Amino acid sequence: MPRSPGRPSTDVSLLCRNRLWAWMIYCARPHKTWDELDDYWLKRIDQYPNCDRVADNRGRRRVFHRIFHQATDPKHTRGLGGRTLVEQVRKSGEHPDATALYDSSFWRLVGPKPLTPAEILVEMDKLIDTLGLFQASPAETSIASVVGIEHLAFSNQNLEHIRIAAAHIARRGTIDAISLLGCCFQRALDNFSLREADVYLAAILRAYRKIFHRWTMQPEVATCLSLLIDVRLIRRLYVPIEPEWADFRVRRRKRNAPSLNIRPDLPLVSRMQIAPRMFQPVVAYDQTLQDFMADYPRLHGQATQRYIEAFAPACRNDDPDMSQFHQVIAKLFLGDASGRKSS
Repeated sequence: MPRSPGRPSTDVSLLCRNRLWAWMIYCARPHKTWDELDDYWLKRIDQYPNCDRVADNRGRRRVFHRIFHQATDPKHTRGLGGRTLVEQVRKSGEHPDATALYDSSFWRLVGPKPLTPAEILVEMDKLIDTLGLFQASPAETSIASVVGIEHLAFSNQNLEHIRIAAAHIARRGTIDAISLLGCCFQRALDNFSLREADVYLAAILRAYRKIFHRWTMQPEVATCLSLLIDVRLIRRLYVPIEPEWADFRVRRRKRNAPSLNIRPDLPLVSRMQIAPRMFQPVVAYDQTLQDFMADYPRLHGQATQRYIEAFAPACRNDDPDMSQFHQVIAKLFLGDASGRKSS
C-alpha cells in the first residue's frame, strides 16, 4: 500500500523569516531568556477583550524557543482570546523592525518560485514608497535637465552617482533595504547592465553586514539569511534548499541529507565594458526633489509647449486636429504631468 505524501514542507525562506522575527524581538527586549519572552507576550494574547486575565495552568510552553529553533510560524500561535502572536506584536507597536521584517517583500523575492520582471518592478515600487525614496521617470529626468537639477538628470550616466545612492540605501540596514537593492540588482542584470549590477551587489553585501552587526546575529541566524541572499537573490537559483544547509534542526541524520550543489546556468560575468541602458537610481527624497515634484506640473506644461512649438512651427493655432496630434506626440515623449513619485 503506497504511503501518503503527508503535509508539504515549508520553504526555507519562511523558516528564516520566523527565526529572524523571534531573534529581533529577543534582542530588542531586556529579557534574558526565551521563557521571559513567553511570560510577557503570551499573557497578552490570552486576555479576553473585556475580561481580566484568565487562569493559565498550562505550565512552560516554550513558544518563542520553538519559533527560533524550529522556525514555527508565529501566526499559528493563537491565544485564549483569539489573537495570534504576530497580530499582537504588530498591534502593540513595540517591535516595528520585527513587524517590517515579517511583512517584507524580501520573502517573495527569495521564495521557491522566481518572480517575473514585471512582478519585480511592482515589488520595487512598493519598496520605494515604503522607504520614502525616489526614482525619476524618463519624463522627470528630461525636465530636470532643463531646470538644472543635474544630480537627477545625469545620475544614471555616472556609476559614482549610482554607488552613492546604493550606499545610502545600504546604510539603513534593514531587510527592506536588501530587498530594494536586490530588485535593482536583478533589473540591472536583466538589462545586461553588468557594471551597474556590480555596484548593487556590493551594496547588498554592505547592507547584510549592517544587519549582522546591528542585531548581533548568532551563526544559526546569519547562516539562513546569507544563504538565501546568495542562492536566491544574487545567483537566482530557485532550487530546493534543505533546512540543514541553513542550520535548522531536522530529525533525519545529516549523512542522509542531500549535498548543496550550486551551479549557475550561466557563467558569472562582471565588470564587462558594456554600454547598456541604465535606469535612474533610487535616491533620497530630499528637499530639492520635493520642491521639484511640487512644481513638476507647471514645468511639464512649459516643456510640452516648447516641444510642440519646436516640433511643428507651421502648425496653425486654429487647427484643433493638428494641435491634438502634437499634444499626443509630446505626451509620448514627456509622459503626463501627474507628478508620480516613482516609476
